[in-house]
Amino acid sequence: MHDFDDEIRDFDDEILDLDNTPEDAAEKTIGTPETNTPPKDNTRRKQGRALSERQRPRKAKSGNPLTVITVILSVTTLVSLILCVFVISKFSAVPASSDEVIEEVSYTQEDVDAMIASASSNAAMQQEEQLRAEIRSYLEVPNPSTADMLRHFYSDHILYLDSEGYHFIPISDAIPRHEYAAENFTVSENNIITYTENGETASKMVLDVSQHQGTIDWAQVAAFGVDAAIIRVGIRGYGSGALVLDERFVENMEGATAAGLEVGVYFFSQAINETELLEETEFIFEAIAPYNITYPVVIDVEKIENDTARADALGASERTALVRLFCDTVAARGYTPMIYGNTYSLFSMLEIENIQDYEIWYAFYNDYLYYPYPVRMWQYTANATVPGIEGAADLNIWLP
Repeated sequence: MHDFDDEIRDFDDEILDLDNTPEDAAEKTIGTPETNTPPKDNTRRKQGRALSERQRPRKAKSGNPLTVITVILSVTTLVSLILCVFVISKFSAVPASSDEVIEEVSYTQEDVDAMIASASSNAAMQQEEQLRAEIRSYLEVPNPSTADMLRHFYSDHILYLDSEGYHFIPISDAIPRHEYAAENFTVSENNIITYTENGETASKMVLDVSQHQGTIDWAQVAAFGVDAAIIRVGIRGYGSGALVLDERFVENMEGATAAGLEVGVYFFSQAINETELLEETEFIFEAIAPYNITYPVVIDVEKIENDTARADALGASERTALVRLFCDTVAARGYTPMIYGNTYSLFSMLEIENIQDYEIWYAFYNDYLYYPYPVRMWQYTANATVPGIEGAADLNIWLP
């Protein structure tokens, strides 16, 4: 034990020597700087080692390292104990606090049912109020349209009206939709509808005419901005079944082409079998042979209002087969076939899913395109004012 104490004292002396600054060392050095002559008397250091701890003169030291470590560990232990006591005392109150929270958020099944019923009632009231507001918006206008309102609320159906009432046809997911954006349609001050793409007009203005428009000044029509004309070539009488050439067909074809308009033709069909249908196509081909037909050759499928027609007995499947035969025959002759119809004729008189191979010309008199499937031309009015034509005229938009 004594030897160990001596080793500790020697270690302390070495620490003290290391702690001395260069200035202290300079003060202790004996002898001149030039020679750095060691001190002549070296006995004091030797004697100091022989003295007992009680006799040795002790210089103030920076501290025993073991003592410092012991103090640090003691303080750390004390702090840890204090933290443990704090944590234990803190969390010992949690159960009581948790119980209080549980009591605050606990509900009986009756409470939950009541809250659900209240929320459902509030939602229903909000929906009802919104519905009432939307209905008012459709009715608080001049000449309100019940059909427009129903189309809005049944946007996943196609709606049409006949003598039996309103019919709602689900829009089919099996048929592709057209890709025309509603916001790209614009209506001018004179009610001309155009379609734009990338800020440029992508549609064309097309006029369709028959003998009912009388004599037409085609130069004025062209100056108005009409790009093309679909001219009636003839009809089959819905009563007699006779084939009749439109009285102004030749006049209109020559006038339109002379004015620089592109032309197509349409034929009002009342064929009740394949034989009659092929008679109609041959009648058309003979009539249009002298002209450069760049727009479609169209079969016009319509319901005769307020009268009976010879083709009324045809079912949708039979009429669809005849329409397809017309289109295939026209295509075989090198022309572009097209089917004309309104909502009723396309969705009631024909099987809409079986005519998607052909171009569609849709008649719907409004400022929005209602037809959901691919469509090439839209007849949006039968009451247009067109220079060069006396009275009302049909206008169409040819879509890109």
